[in-house]
Amino acid sequence: LAQPYAEVFCIEQQLNPDTVWGMFSAAERESLIARAYQFRQQLIESPEPVIAYRDEQEQFFLRPPLSSHWRIEHVATVEEGILRCVRSRYRTWVLDQARRAIEHRIRTELRRIDHALETLQKQVASASDADRYLEWGNLLASHPHRHQRGHNELSVETWDGQQLAVPLDPSKSVLQNAEHYFAQARKIRRGAEHARRRSGELRDRRAILEAAQRELAMSPSLLEIEAIEKRLFPVSSAGTLRQGRVLTPSASRVRRFALSGGYLLLVGKDARGNQELTFGIARPHDVWLHARGVEGAHGLIPLSSRILPPPAVIEHAAAIVAYYSAARNGTYVPVSWTQRKYIRKPKRGEPGAVTLLRESVVFVTPHNPSEAER
Repeated sequence: LAQPYAEVFCIEQQLNPDTVWGMFSAAERESLIARAYQFRQQLIESPEPVIAYRDEQEQFFLRPPLSSHWRIEHVATVEEGILRCVRSRYRTWVLDQARRAIEHRIRTELRRIDHALETLQKQVASASDADRYLEWGNLLASHPHRHQRGHNELSVETWDGQQLAVPLDPSKSVLQNAEHYFAQARKIRRGAEHARRRSGELRDRRAILEAAQRELAMSPSLLEIEAIEKRLFPVSSAGTLRQGRVLTPSASRVRRFALSGGYLLLVGKDARGNQELTFGIARPHDVWLHARGVEGAHGLIPLSSRILPPPAVIEHAAAIVAYYSAARNGTYVPVSWTQRKYIRKPKRGEPGAVTLLRESVVFVTPHNPSEAER
């Protein structure tokens, strides 16, 4: 980050940037330090804010870098430049988090598919046992002493004149043993047929997942990533209240808002509503939200599984929570979110006071929910 400023400073001061610090005398060093402090003060008092781009890298500077490797875009104010860079980095972070989450689900399913294929392959390989059981059953069924019991094995003559010892269950007659072998042969053949069919389905699914992995690596937008997720995991809207979770919060203290994907947002109306929401209604894996650093309502996205909502749903909920906070008139408000299991109630704390053991932060513009969302 300091390199572009160092380039400008060295040119303004007519210094060779490759000069070793030890080559300067004590007086020269003192003079350089004083001029560096003056240069820093100039940056603060009269900046020329720019956003510089190089190889997909975006950086905010108070003075344009002089290297030709940077593409420069001037901005009106320092605040605007910082805000644009924060937004850009946040979008990149959200994109990366969404991509990582889906990649993790894909890798997990691929491991399960490989394990299942290995098991199914063994089941297909066992189909040869069906032929042996069928042969034993036919030989026993044609034996003249087939109604006898008490034999552990029976020596029979095969179709090619060889003697074969067939193991028997002594509690059953020879004919019952034959019927048992016929049943085993049918079971193995059905299992092998199912294994072949299931193996084909799993290989097709694996090909789809591997293609999605390649597509995911090249997806430039959150919408495309979420479209891939919906296509791969059509039941991934799991975690919504439609899965059977019943909520009965006090209507006088909690607001309710519908979010995309069937999710629900609960927002406390006052300190006691926040208290009820966080420490009464919320379960460990539910998503909890609050505008960072200001007074405001607690938000809660109830879940019916451990699968977190998509980033777009969390952003939508965060924008509503930001509106019901002291920062509702801000343009870009940080909102903390975490799972309920990472929230603690301070000892002797006021109603609604919390301590977060872990948090993520999203930057949103406060959103006044419409009647349709209520």
